[in-house]
Amino acid sequence: MSRDELALYIKGKDAYQRGHFHEAERCLVKILKFHRNYADIYCMLGTIFAERGRFGDAIRLYAKALEINSSYTEAKVNLMVLFQDLGRYDRSRQILEEIQRGVDSFPQTPDPLSKNRLANLHATTGDMYAMLELYDAAIREYEEALKMRPSYADIRIKLARAYKETGQLDMAESNCRAALRANPKFTHARLLLGSILLAQEKRDDAIDTWREILLTEPKNEDVIRLLRAAGEDEGLPPALGEKADAALSDAAELAAESAAELLDS
Repeated sequence: MSRDELALYIKGKDAYQRGHFHEAERCLVKILKFHRNYADIYCMLGTIFAERGRFGDAIRLYAKALEINSSYTEAKVNLMVLFQDLGRYDRSRQILEEIQRGVDSFPQTPDPLSKNRLANLHATTGDMYAMLELYDAAIREYEEALKMRPSYADIRIKLARAYKETGQLDMAESNCRAALRANPKFTHARLLLGSILLAQEKRDDAIDTWREILLTEPKNEDVIRLLRAAGEDEGLPPALGEKADAALSDAAELAAESAAELLDS
């Protein structure tokens, strides 16, 4: 590759990593006119075409990348996620199992888009296991997802719930707190943390955790309901159910008055 071609390749790869796909495609296609044995170029173009909805072309480009380098994990991941998006779950799972049992590994600086997609794929698989109440399998998938993206608080909280369901309360608490460190405003994480603390017989800590939410969300119905169930009514606004009952009572009285007026007329 000449100096000019190398500069074009670097420019195209940088544009791809920044999500500027039109510029990336322009540069990478020019390189392919002279060099057809660069697996990563086919892989990047596959992702660009997939983002545009040209799924057949994307599959062919990923396949070409794997034809050049059969151990190219990022191409496998992208192809696996694309099959998942297309509903071809058997093919997607087949590729995932191939990656897991093989010697493939990500390079030191993998494509960020590939890592995001792999993390989300593991999380989705974990969700399916959780729905089937196969929590140990769900835990494995969520942990794999977090290896890719440890800062994803939403996946962290799913892992915490799965640990709670298996009775591993210390692990559930630890993951809740990690989710809150990643996102201190994550209300669902704080709600779950309170429930875990209550299950650990740390009632006062659970109450304090839930009341923290009311500092920023004073009308949070979930918190109000939990505090009332724990016998902590002091200073709480009416629950949603009480407001609804009051509204229904008012409506019933108005209806009765209207009926009486009609009978009198």
